[in-house]
Amino acid sequence: MSEQKSVHSLADYAHLPSGNDDKMPGPIYGIIMDSTCRYFKPHNRKYMATLKIIDRTWNKNECPLGFIGYVKVVFMSMFKKDVPNIKSIGSIIRLQYFALRRINEKRVNSLVFTRDMVSAKCKWEIITNDCIPMDLESIEEKHINTLRVFCNKFLKEQYFVENTINLNSGKDKAEFNALVKLTETKVLLEESKQGIYEMIVIDHTEKARIRIDYQTVADEFPKFDQNSLLLIKAVKYKNEKDDILEMKDYGNVLIVPNGSKVYSRFFDSLNYFIEWIKAEDRIVAESMNKSFMVSQVVDTSLPITILPSVFSTSQQLKHRVFIYIIDIGPKDIKNWVKGYCATCDMSFTLNENCDDTKPICALCNNEGEVIYQLQFFVKDREMREEKDTYKLLLYTHNGKGSEFFDQEPPTNLYKDRRLYTKLRSIYRVLITYGVYLDCTIEKLKNDKNSYYQIVDTVVSCDCVEEITY
Repeated sequence: MSEQKSVHSLADYAHLPSGNDDKMPGPIYGIIMDSTCRYFKPHNRKYMATLKIIDRTWNKNECPLGFIGYVKVVFMSMFKKDVPNIKSIGSIIRLQYFALRRINEKRVNSLVFTRDMVSAKCKWEIITNDCIPMDLESIEEKHINTLRVFCNKFLKEQYFVENTINLNSGKDKAEFNALVKLTETKVLLEESKQGIYEMIVIDHTEKARIRIDYQTVADEFPKFDQNSLLLIKAVKYKNEKDDILEMKDYGNVLIVPNGSKVYSRFFDSLNYFIEWIKAEDRIVAESMNKSFMVSQVVDTSLPITILPSVFSTSQQLKHRVFIYIIDIGPKDIKNWVKGYCATCDMSFTLNENCDDTKPICALCNNEGEVIYQLQFFVKDREMREEKDTYKLLLYTHNGKGSEFFDQEPPTNLYKDRRLYTKLRSIYRVLITYGVYLDCTIEKLKNDKNSYYQIVDTVVSCDCVEEITY
C-alpha cells in the first residue's frame, strides 16, 4: 500500500524547498508529454532519460507564475532497469521519493524531479490505460482516473508539438524533430546484439519514403503499428543525396495518440498529399505511351538541334532543342532561388530572415537581388534510351531566363509559400515520363567548359494543368 494518505497536484510542489524530498507530500503523478530515449553516457557510465510531464494544474495554459509550462523528470543510474524507456505520449507516470530541484533556465524557473540514487525507496512506475496497480489506495485510483480524463481532453483540444519541422525542411538542418507516418519497419541486422532497424516514414512534404537508422538492443526495439503517427526526435540527414535519417543518442521515437488534435491535423494534410500522389501516379501510367510538350520558346525560327551536336561541334551561341528532364538540382526547391550580389559577383543562400526580393550581401553589406539558380540534367527527346545526359543551367543573374517558370519572377522561397507550391507542382510534372520541353539554350559567354543556359523559354502552367487534370 502507498505510504501517503493524500495525493497532490504538480503545482503543490512549486514552492517547496529545493532538494528536501522529506517535505514532498504524497506520490508524484504526471502525464508524459515528451521524453528522450534511455541512453548511455560513456563519460560517467550511466544510463539517462529526461521526461516532461504535466497535469491539470501545470501545463502550457496553466502553471505557477514564473515557471515554464511543464515539469522535468531526470533519471540517471548505473543500472538500465532504473531508467524508463518511454515510447508513448500521454502515458501516466508515478514517482516516489524523487528529489526536488529548482533550476533557472533563461530567466524562467524550471521544476525538476531527480531520482535520488541514495534512497532505496526511490521508485517509478508507468500506469497503463488498461489497468491500475492493485496495491494503490482508493484516493490514488481516483487521482489517476481524473488525470486520464484531463489527458484525453487536453490531447484532443489543446495538445500541439513544439519545435517540429517537415522532412523536406530538415535537409539542411544539423538536427531536427518531425511528425511522420510509419509505413514499414524491418530488421537489417538480426545476428548482431546491436540491431539496426529501418523505419520507412512519410509526411505531407515528401513522396519518397525516408529511412531511419535506429540502433538499439534487438529485444528492446518497440513494436510500432504500421500507419502510426510518430514524433521522431533529434534526427538529421546522413547526407544531401540520401534519404537516410540518423538519430542522436538521446533521440527518440514517440507514438502520438490517435485521438489527439495533432493526429487529426497531420492526417488531414497527409491524406490530401497522398490523393495528389495517386493522381500523379495515374498521370505517369497514362503518359507511358504519350508525349506532352509543356513549354514555349520566344524564337520559333531557330532550327532544332540534337544535344550531342550542340555539345560537340557546334560553334553557334544559340540553339533550339527538344529535351526530357531526368533530374533537377538542388533537391530542396527552396534553394532554387538564391541571392546575388553584382558587386561581389557571387550568389548566396537565402533564409527566412532575408528580404523577399532584395537580400543583403553578407560580404559587402550591399543590397542584392534574387535569382533562379538551378541545374537540369537532361536527355535529347530523340535519344531517350541513350546513356548520355547533359547539364543545362538556369542562372538568371544576367537577366536571361527569369521567365522560365510561367513568367513568375524569383522571390525568397523560404517566405513565399505560393510560389514554392507552384514550383513544386511544376517540378513533379517536368520529371514525369513523357513530358518534354521545347527550349532555347545559349552558351555562357567566356565559358571554357561549354555550359549552356536556358533562355527565352516559358513553361506554361496551362500545359501543366492540362497534364495534371
